[in-house]
Amino acid sequence: MKVFRNEEEAEKSAGKKESYFLNGYCPHTSKGKKLCGNWCAKFYLNPAEKNTTAYVIMGCKVGEKLLFVEEIIGEKK
Repeated sequence: MKVFRNEEEAEKSAGKKESYFLNGYCPHTSKGKKLCGNWCAKFYLNPAEKNTTAYVIMGCKVGEKLLFVEEIIGEKK
C-alpha cells in the first residue's frame, strides 16, 4: 500500500496497480458477494523469493491470518 498526499496521483497509481484475487469472499461486503483481493487494505501479498514461500496476510480473517500461497494463477513467468 502506498500513501499519497495528492488525490490525483493516488488515483493514477491505483489504475496501474496489478490486481490479485483470492478464491474466497470478503466478509466485509454486503452478503459476501465480492471476492477478497488486494483492493482491500486488509490484504497483503508477499510473493515468493529465492528461499521463501509466497503468502497472503489477511487482516479480516479470524484465526487464519497468514495464508500460504500454493500457486498464483496467471502469474507472469
